[in-house]
Amino acid sequence: MNVLKDYEGHKTILIENIFYNNQAYMEINDDSQYEPKGNGTEVGLLKWLLNANYAITRNMQDRYKY
Repeated sequence: MNVLKDYEGHKTILIENIFYNNQAYMEINDDSQYEPKGNGTEVGLLKWLLNANYAITRNMQDRYKY
């Protein structure tokens, strides 16, 4: 089930806002999996994208590129 399906028209804006307007970061846990860390609300939004099978690690890297 794709949780972003209902937001097709606004998907890009929604995802960009989640990435660029938060301070959460990705960390590798003991199971060698990426796991968001930081503020609870921001982590929840990143987990929501992870559960939607969205590749957030690439976008997180892009966020720090500039």
